[in-house]
Amino acid sequence: MKIQQLYYAVSSSRSLIIQMVFTLNAIYYVTTAELNALQLVLIGTILEVSILLFELPTGLVADLYGRKRSMVIGIGLIGLAHLLEGGIPEFWAIAVA
Repeated sequence: MKIQQLYYAVSSSRSLIIQMVFTLNAIYYVTTAELNALQLVLIGTILEVSILLFELPTGLVADLYGRKRSMVIGIGLIGLAHLLEGGIPEFWAIAVA
């Protein structure tokens, strides 16, 4: 398999999986966590604001300590957030996660 074909396979499968996760998150929010429309909008807003705010520290860690360490920290934090979000299906826990 050529490297270009491998790149296309990995990129397309990653895109598919991310779209599935967002769809499953929406179903989880509505059915299990029983969030209403306002809470769903607030969760989306919190998500986008946190992405904006955490871009700067992520870049600083990558510049000072290396991209690999920044990726490990980011993946660890995302994992902890998913555990909190799935473990406590309430608005406040999902907002914090």
